[in-house]
Amino acid sequence: MTAPNSFSNRLTAPATLAGLLMLAALVLYWPATGHEFTHFDDLTYYVQNAQVQAGLGWDGLVWAFQTGTASNWHPLTWLSLMLDADLASGPTDAWTPHFTNVLLHALDCGLLFALLRRATGAKWRSLLVAGLFAVHPLNVESVAWVAERKSLLSLFFSLLALLAYVQSVTRARCQVTSARKIMSPVTPHSSLFYWLALGAFALALMSKPMAVTLPFVLLLLDGWPLGRISDCGLRSAEWKRLVGEKWAFFLLSALACAVTFLVQQHGNAVQSEAHFPLAGRLENIFVSYTRYLGKTVWPVDLAVFYPHPGHWPLLQTGLCAALVGLLSAGAVWRARQQPYLVTGWFWFLGTLVPVIGLVQAGTQAMADRYAYLPLIGLFLAVVWGGFDGLKRLQVPPAAMFALAGMILIASAVMARRQLNFWQNDGTLFGHALAVTEKNVPAEITYGVYLEKINQPAEAMQHYRAALAIDPNEKNAHFDLANLLDDAGQPEAAIQEYRAASRSDPDYYPANYNLALLLERLGRRDEAIAEYQAALRIKPDLQAAKQHLQGLGVAVN
Repeated sequence: MTAPNSFSNRLTAPATLAGLLMLAALVLYWPATGHEFTHFDDLTYYVQNAQVQAGLGWDGLVWAFQTGTASNWHPLTWLSLMLDADLASGPTDAWTPHFTNVLLHALDCGLLFALLRRATGAKWRSLLVAGLFAVHPLNVESVAWVAERKSLLSLFFSLLALLAYVQSVTRARCQVTSARKIMSPVTPHSSLFYWLALGAFALALMSKPMAVTLPFVLLLLDGWPLGRISDCGLRSAEWKRLVGEKWAFFLLSALACAVTFLVQQHGNAVQSEAHFPLAGRLENIFVSYTRYLGKTVWPVDLAVFYPHPGHWPLLQTGLCAALVGLLSAGAVWRARQQPYLVTGWFWFLGTLVPVIGLVQAGTQAMADRYAYLPLIGLFLAVVWGGFDGLKRLQVPPAAMFALAGMILIASAVMARRQLNFWQNDGTLFGHALAVTEKNVPAEITYGVYLEKINQPAEAMQHYRAALAIDPNEKNAHFDLANLLDDAGQPEAAIQEYRAASRSDPDYYPANYNLALLLERLGRRDEAIAEYQAALRIKPDLQAAKQHLQGLGVAVN
């Protein structure tokens, strides 16, 4: 008579549920292991990165901690990719790095469930949050894109840090006495788990610096669900204690911010005020927050790149700012009755701050991959709020399970559809062009794909479309010049190479390819000048030195 109950208990045990959740994530994303690399960053991060392809070793370890390649400092991400290179059959073996991404996402889902169950004690709600995270279409980009290994690794270590932190503190519960409400004692932060949390946080920062907001997430967790903040409100002493005990976390965040800013400045990733004025950046903050909310609720028209328009209409910006303000005020207003709203909503708002565009790195308005960590906060608020609402309406538990199941299935179906777009650059950037407007990177990368499948005329059309949007786009000029040269139009190619150089005077490939063309045309002096220009930009360009020597020019 007890056997069925025993089987049921084993089936619904947290360890079993975590295993089933991770298995579901693996099954959902398994097709990604058969996808190709994308031309968009995968070449820089993996395929054509000589240091990564050399695999793990002392030289690679030193390089990983010293390099600012791709305008980021994330040594653990590089080391992870080096391990993939050691395990893969060659640079073009896409199965291994894709499988690692899928596996890391599954582990992230399992860790998220373990964290929430440990912190809240609510098994089924924690499972639903982790399940939504596992199958939501917005997370497809982080899993399907090899270059986004950094997001997966960073969240893995961030969740380990949060789990260790939850373990390191005693849940403070306000106990009513005849005189006042008092707080239960807190485990001293010299505990092993505190330092494990700090160590895991350091590893998260070394995977992707977006984890810099984690100390603020710890403060949110102090409020709910850990209950370390009194119901009667934060007193000055409470602030000092809770913030003070996290001084080491804030110090690591400050150091990571400084390193990241320096690396991105050196790599010219940070956009200037001339390209993106402050007013446009402020507008984009509120619009992007609203767009993230919209794509969470209705995840359609997702793209690998969302162009920044420069400015948003005043009415749209005002409405978006009002929505963000009202939701923030509502969360604070309901803080006493529904404290999870504060934690969830401000988790979402706060963890997006590093990438919301106040400091504009790159030319995108927003990115699906940026939502990988912030989505957890939204799911927390929605799941706990939805449960409370349905409970007040006296909805039977069976109906709640059925509703949750339908949401998860619908989300999984949409995620699988989105995953299919990541098969290759043709499907990925063709879809981006279909769902966005004036998308220069999509035009160029789709053109590169068309070249790859031997459709040069069609590729030219997309390069010209990119130049119609942005006449100063150096990559479009350069790629178009290469095709014009191949098509037997040298004079037109020369004009495009020169346009690429004018757009970016430090873009040495334009000088070098132009020199090759001029040398072939017998225009010796012009060719020498271009080779020398390329060497001024890149003094170690051996091919240019060899050509100069062949033309009888001495090279130091």
